[in-house]
Amino acid sequence: MLFAPPALTRVSQQNIGATAEACVADGLCVPADVLTQGLALAATLAFAVAVLMALSRLYDAADALAAERERTRLERDAFATFVDSVASIDPQNPGLTDGGPTTVDAGHGGTLSHVVDAYRDTVLAVPHYDDEYDDTLAEHMAAEFGDDVALAVRNGAILSPQLQQTLCARGTQAKQRRDRLLSAIDAEDDSLSACTRTLREIDDDLDAVEADVAAVDRVVDDATTGADADVPASTVDREDLVHDWHTVHGRREELVSLLESRQSAIHEQRHVVGQGDGPTALYEYVYDALPSSYPVLSVGTHLLERTRSLRRNVSRSLVRH
Repeated sequence: MLFAPPALTRVSQQNIGATAEACVADGLCVPADVLTQGLALAATLAFAVAVLMALSRLYDAADALAAERERTRLERDAFATFVDSVASIDPQNPGLTDGGPTTVDAGHGGTLSHVVDAYRDTVLAVPHYDDEYDDTLAEHMAAEFGDDVALAVRNGAILSPQLQQTLCARGTQAKQRRDRLLSAIDAEDDSLSACTRTLREIDDDLDAVEADVAAVDRVVDDATTGADADVPASTVDREDLVHDWHTVHGRREELVSLLESRQSAIHEQRHVVGQGDGPTALYEYVYDALPSSYPVLSVGTHLLERTRSLRRNVSRSLVRH
């Protein structure tokens, strides 16, 4: 994206209405440039407040990632323990039974009750289970292992070698899904940390530019209104303001690049999390409780708007300096 440099030296005081007046109420008129400056300052402050609030959401996003990492780690370890428990059960040969289907939940003493107990004591025992899932054992097992396995466990009488092997395989797959999710969370954490540092640095630079603009405006306004006959010269010279303009311009280009990169990463994201309503992208899954599922894009957009406002204010201060 290309940005044209400002034609600063070709702007006159008449262009910004230095001698005109605007009436904001009956009998109350103020110089138009003062009104324009006030509106510009109000807009800049509004952007600054919005950015500050948006930046806090990046730390909320980091907290959300940390919480999801802990939940996922607990679930991964729970499935690993479940697999070990099932593998330690001695299976029975189906030919040694009369084959009548029974329900595990009915309390029979068959070895499938050990499978149910193991699932309840591991996978369903994670601290966040009720808040995150709140499914019955059969519903959760069907979601993780498939309907066929859940029905076999619920309606079967014994743990056959084949069912034991299937349970261990499906349990291992559930663990591996958590491992992949943990890797995706770690990658997102690294990306979020890098983006947060960059956005924080950009915000700090824009704060410094805003302070220079305010210093120039304060001195010029006081001198114009005669509020202080001994107004000192501004410590911000014209070269500082030119540097400020280029700082805003450079940071704006950096923002555009960051936003394009982040947007591309979102579109190319391949890791999804299985949900009851279907697959959900990692961003939407982890950041669902936040005001935006895309916190970096939200903050970057606010900062981009702030650069637009600041560039106008720096140009105006250069004219007035």
